[in-house]
Amino acid sequence: MEIVLVLVLLAVIGIVVMVVLFKKADEQAEATNNILKQRFSGLENFEASRTIEHGDFIFAIDKNNRQVAYVDVRRVKVIPFDQIYKVEYLENSTTVASKSSIRTIGGALVGGALAGGSGAIVGGLSGDTTMKNKITLMQVKIGLRDINSPSLTIYIYKDREGLDSSSGFGGVLYQAGLKYVNDIVDSISVIIDSVDNENKLQTSDSVSQSVADELSKLLKLKENGILTENEFEEQKQKLLNK
Repeated sequence: MEIVLVLVLLAVIGIVVMVVLFKKADEQAEATNNILKQRFSGLENFEASRTIEHGDFIFAIDKNNRQVAYVDVRRVKVIPFDQIYKVEYLENSTTVASKSSIRTIGGALVGGALAGGSGAIVGGLSGDTTMKNKITLMQVKIGLRDINSPSLTIYIYKDREGLDSSSGFGGVLYQAGLKYVNDIVDSISVIIDSVDNENKLQTSDSVSQSVADELSKLLKLKENGILTENEFEEQKQKLLNK
């Protein structure tokens, strides 16, 4: 009888301890959430068009002002669209998916080296993307054109003990983490494509203006009698065929 009472008492104590621990964890999570929201609401000139809220951070996009914001308990970072040139997702420090700008930086083409094509990304991340069941690290790394801060690393999951992505509870946590990964990676990918397309249009407009200027010069040379009609036509065709 005494043994039964001891076992019951130990079980009750265990339940009480678990309740206290869960309550403390909830209080810490709520405190962290309040800090994140307070910092995020304090951003100046930022109009969030999309917000991704994680327990440890807030990631948001401002389409009107063309910028993204990252907020955690230690830092607040606002990044203009045109500073972003790359995004990649890493599991256990191994790159699973990557997308890069097709623009050039310092004479070297960015993009095409990873994921099998220029600016390509291995999309549709799922549980099949992991090479190991044991996951200790899930992170999204954003490459920036900023010599003082060349990248932003967002930790979706980080635990030395890790989780088993193939097990019931571990699998649920892993899939939840992938949801955050997909949301952030997809958003940054759209931003990269948008900036690239704008740069292409600007380059095209610049080339068109240059051709127009050269044609105007040729026309003046013809009008001044420096070029014959045949020479003018020849030079014009060469210019238009560039």
